[in-house]
Amino acid sequence: MPQPSHVQKHPVRDRAQPSRIARYRSAEKKALLKLGTSLLGSLDPHEIATLTAHTVAEFMEVPLVEVRLADEEGRWLVLQGAVGVPEDETRIDRVQIGDLANLAGWAASQEGPVTVADLQKDSRFSNSPLARLGMRSALACSFTNGFQILGTIAAASRRRRRFEPNEVHFLSLVANQVALALERTRLFITTQNQLHELAILAEAATSLRAAHTVEEMYTVLLNHAVKVGRADAGLLCMVDRELGEIVPCAVHKLPHAILGKREAIGDGLVSWVIQNNAPASSEDLEKDPRIGLGEAVQGLHAGLLLPLRTTAGEVVGTLLLGRRRKDPFDVPEERILQAVAEMGANALQRAELFEELEQAYLQAVVALSKAIDARDSATSHHSNRIAILGAAVAEAMGCSREEIETILWAATLHDIGKISIPDAILHKTGPLTEDEWALIRRHPAIGSEIVAPLRRLHKVLPMIRYHQERWDGTGYPEGLKGEEIPLGARILSVVDAYVAMTEDRPYRKARTHEQAMEEIRHQARKQFDPRVVEVFCEVMEKMKERTG
Repeated sequence: MPQPSHVQKHPVRDRAQPSRIARYRSAEKKALLKLGTSLLGSLDPHEIATLTAHTVAEFMEVPLVEVRLADEEGRWLVLQGAVGVPEDETRIDRVQIGDLANLAGWAASQEGPVTVADLQKDSRFSNSPLARLGMRSALACSFTNGFQILGTIAAASRRRRRFEPNEVHFLSLVANQVALALERTRLFITTQNQLHELAILAEAATSLRAAHTVEEMYTVLLNHAVKVGRADAGLLCMVDRELGEIVPCAVHKLPHAILGKREAIGDGLVSWVIQNNAPASSEDLEKDPRIGLGEAVQGLHAGLLLPLRTTAGEVVGTLLLGRRRKDPFDVPEERILQAVAEMGANALQRAELFEELEQAYLQAVVALSKAIDARDSATSHHSNRIAILGAAVAEAMGCSREEIETILWAATLHDIGKISIPDAILHKTGPLTEDEWALIRRHPAIGSEIVAPLRRLHKVLPMIRYHQERWDGTGYPEGLKGEEIPLGARILSVVDAYVAMTEDRPYRKARTHEQAMEEIRHQARKQFDPRVVEVFCEVMEKMKERTG
């Protein structure tokens, strides 16, 4: 495109006398050194632009200087530093890169500095902010980091003047200094942001690892995203691929009535995010018909929807964050929130797979325990009887609901280690050899090892391992004594002994209730915890009264 005669690119040359050039170069060097020193002490883009504007205005003796910096998207030049621009003047603070009706936009599209002899007479710039401020001649220069525009500097005069090549050269050098300062600032800010983001991700990872169930992870992930995104409310939904439904699983400062209200994947914004595997935003959640949450999002304005996307690219759910203020989520916020969402998606997927495996293992363990009970028809209900009595004693001793549930599991699984004992030993009618006794004494430890992979039953392990310990310290497998033995194991020991004595075994006939109770009392302070024995006797007496 041919340029107008009054818009020229300037090569760097000067035909002035050598002494004049020397004086100019000396003054130029001092000005550039002073500016460079000042810029080294700043990591604030606004301050860098302001220092630059004042240096250029002073050295070039011009009444107006504008320094504009490119935004993150590289689309706009935003006024960051200026001299001679009145605060009360109506002006365009933001200029699009490549806007030929504005000197900054024009300069950003050129490879070198450009000058305009008369802004008032140039048809393109006559209505520009500089022209409206009474400026006539202008010089502008862009600066880059080598591959993208970082900003522009524009100097203008109220009188017509010809900008000398030395001045063009000076502005070019200033532009290089500003570019280096901004790039240093960008690298520093990027590093700081990355450290901040790593800290956020580390905190999220720690919180997710601390969660015990998938349901807890939903809440942890959502609350962390709300905190990071400075949001006022949030909603986490998971995708049920088999049914093609979206399932709300956790809320923050939203009605809990939302939870459990499944809906088919359809045309709404949440469905769009899932189907397109991409984030979406809303300027006003309260009035956005695409959200479909009605009064639940009343009072929320700026909104961000993120896919819970695994590293494999699978969308397992969505995060909805909302703000009561009309302050849209910016690019850096969206970036770190997407990283949190991806970490959460991977963690949730692993946790769900783990829970499925754990559930399958638990079912296998329970089936194995029942099979062990069924090895002898006489004791096929052995574990059920222990569970009923154990729960009754635990309740009478003031144990919590969680502790009682743990005892129930322990009663069900306490003998699972007997899978390692051959039938010939379990059903032997004569005395056991020392080797056979050694094998039997191993069953509590083996049982706890079988159950150990089940994270949800970690509190059951001590009861399984120590239910054959004795109050006087002569039990097995570790010879624990007194209150060293967990309470659940002490309860289990008493009820297990009672149930065993009142059942037929290959090597003896069952004892009567009275005989078994007498033996239990006799073994208080020897085999059994005396307090547990006392409560057990009270429980058995009440049961006898109820049954007549």
